[in-house]
Amino acid sequence: RVSNHVVAGGIDHWQHTLFDCSSDKGCCSDMGLCCLASFCAPCAYGQLVNRIKTGYPGDFCGDTGACASFLGLSFIPYVGGLVAAAYSAQTRTEIRTAYRLPETPCNDVCVHVCCLPWALFQETKEVTARQRGGQGVPASPRYAVQPMTAAPTQGVSMARS
Repeated sequence: RVSNHVVAGGIDHWQHTLFDCSSDKGCCSDMGLCCLASFCAPCAYGQLVNRIKTGYPGDFCGDTGACASFLGLSFIPYVGGLVAAAYSAQTRTEIRTAYRLPETPCNDVCVHVCCLPWALFQETKEVTARQRGGQGVPASPRYAVQPMTAAPTQGVSMARS
């Protein structure tokens, strides 16, 4: 059940907590997503970004640009995991801002550095539930889809001379 309840101060609450393992909301409720977030975080992140952009997870890697960026950052020697987690934490911040969610249990970068699989699972479940509840996709200029426009013609003639 999706709740649109806003608590005092205009802050909503997370519908799925970070370490919730209950049967209807936690990691046991979607073993595919749980395994994906645990064993292939770049793909889980790509699917989350694709869901934010389009409302659907897409193929296995979701948004391939986001997946490849996350994967590439994770290969930076010595600090790759931290850099990739900090990169993906931006999405958590955008989700929180869009849905007016509190920064719990700690700041977004710390959550992604220390609890990445659980964070990706929580964020995916949260966005999915809110999209199904009619709250739409979080607005973000980073994920804005640019409309296609026709190329300028500038008076080029197609007539033969």
